[in-house]
Amino acid sequence: MKLLAVTIMLSSVAYSPASQECKCGAPERDATTRKGYSESVIVQPIKRYKKLSGVVSLSDTPIEGALVELFPYSKDYSRKRLAACLTGADGHYCFAGVRKGRYEIRVSKDGGWEITHVNVYVDPTNKRASDAELGLPIELGK
Repeated sequence: MKLLAVTIMLSSVAYSPASQECKCGAPERDATTRKGYSESVIVQPIKRYKKLSGVVSLSDTPIEGALVELFPYSKDYSRKRLAACLTGADGHYCFAGVRKGRYEIRVSKDGGWEITHVNVYVDPTNKRASDAELGLPIELGK
């Protein structure tokens, strides 16, 4: 019984630093991708990330209130959202405990902003994977 408790505690703190420094808020339960002016897709197939966190910004200015969603990678749009958060005043987002695999991060905001799709590969145990944050650009519709 003691071994089980230790295992659960270790696995629950494995990603706690990312969640402690993230000020990303929980979206409303029924929140979905905001309607945008247009869409842009950013593909990052070669670079691998150990974690998914960063800042949503417009020309280096953090964007508050952006909906950041995490989906499994797929060529069609019939997939189920895995996680979501709303950026705070610092524009920061994070997803803790993401397993190895390909994902799509979708960023949207009401009010005429473009929808940004970023395809990424996460590999938390790969020594060559990047520890860097993944900045997510968002643009105003033109």
